Amino acid sequence: MFDGLTEDELTTFNRLRSTIEKKRNRNRMRTRLYDAHKNVEQFGITIPPPMKKFATVLGWPAKAVDTPARRIRPDGFSIRQGSDLFEEVQNALAQPRPMAVEKLAIQSSLKHSCAFVFTTGSDSDDGEVLLTAASALDASATVDPRTGNTLAALERFEGGWVLYLPGKTISIERRNGKNIVTHRTERGHDRVTCTVYSWGKTIDRPFGRSRITRPLIGYTDIGVRILLRQETHAEFFSTPQRFALGARPEDFTDESGRVVAAWEALIGGMLAMPDIPIEEEQQEKLRRVELGQFAQASMQPHSDHLKTIAMMVSSETSLPLNYLGIVQENPPSADAIRASEGDLVQIVEDELDWYRDSRANLARDVAAVLHGEWTPEMSKDLRGIRAEFRDPATPTKGAEGDWAIKMVSAFDWLKESEIMMRIIFGEHIARQMVEERRRNAGGGLLDRIIARDGATTTPLTLPLSESGSTR
Repeated sequence: MFDGLTEDELTTFNRLRSTIEKKRNRNRMRTRLYDAHKNVEQFGITIPPPMKKFATVLGWPAKAVDTPARRIRPDGFSIRQGSDLFEEVQNALAQPRPMAVEKLAIQSSLKHSCAFVFTTGSDSDDGEVLLTAASALDASATVDPRTGNTLAALERFEGGWVLYLPGKTISIERRNGKNIVTHRTERGHDRVTCTVYSWGKTIDRPFGRSRITRPLIGYTDIGVRILLRQETHAEFFSTPQRFALGARPEDFTDESGRVVAAWEALIGGMLAMPDIPIEEEQQEKLRRVELGQFAQASMQPHSDHLKTIAMMVSSETSLPLNYLGIVQENPPSADAIRASEGDLVQIVEDELDWYRDSRANLARDVAAVLHGEWTPEMSKDLRGIRAEFRDPATPTKGAEGDWAIKMVSAFDWLKESEIMMRIIFGEHIARQMVEERRRNAGGGLLDRIIARDGATTTPLTLPLSESGSTR
């Protein structure tokens, strides 16, 4: 039951909340897989009952998410014709907190297929904006498929919800079994300041798809069972089965007549038995007990099976085998490493276009919150804004330096280009270097003026009029 919502607002709220609830079980399962908390289904064979609760984990789902997420590195914005509004947005999003929130949203979008960044004003009068990231477990949104703008959004927090609609934000809390509207905030613009970050968008999946796919879930379960069987096998491998032919019961008792436990017999440093006397034609003879050991099965099939499943995971996720803990017999060369990462780099580069679009929408949301309005003039000022990212191939500093030298040799004017500095050092460091260069240039000009004036020895005089006064 709701108090304080109109019929249209209630319809929007119920639609968005039902989307969260519909996807919750699947998203929770992916979270458990990422955290290595999911229980694996057992077949009831090959695993002894005491070993079924053995904590065996495998981090392939987390690796499939974190590896490409670390290669998506936002690096500021660019625009063909700058403006004061662009500089404001650039500076607001260049602060450490917004940059960290963006990284959280990117990582969550790979885990659950999408994540949401909400932009609100600060409670103080400092003019700052606050960015909060929410996963698909706690948020949902309706997006215009033509423009990509958010039409409505819902965010859940402990004890309530926040509904974002054009021109207003509605806070809802649950009290005494009722959902009550506790606060309404009217805004001076119709932008819904929620940006959706998605991985793997398609026509059929406009909100993307998770990196933890159904095949990866199945391969992870198989891998955990292989490790569990290998762990069980290791216990038998370290204590192989032995036998004694012709032994007597008293050979397995201690001095007090107590039967020696099987474990004590197995871990003994030496297994020895005395010869047994026998009577044959009244002549005592000794019969020797025959001791032996059963051949233990090799553990190599388990390792080969795990390697086979790792190859399937590599094919599904485009992760090189060495990322999955499989060590090749011959160490790969630098060219082989780059070739093995080529598919992963290409996938990330293709996804950057969607993240560029999301970050551009985020910049517009920040501008609207900073000024409390969204006018056609502001839209024109930010037209053509482009979100930049560092190279997902993660080249070394030496490779970047060699590339820069070749470019400057071919295009001499790049020596003074700020674009080249941003490519090599990143947006933040490049801006600091440009400012420092300007300060140094200004200081050098001032020194030259002072030196020139100090070298002037002829005093400056004004001509006198006939009356002796200056004109």
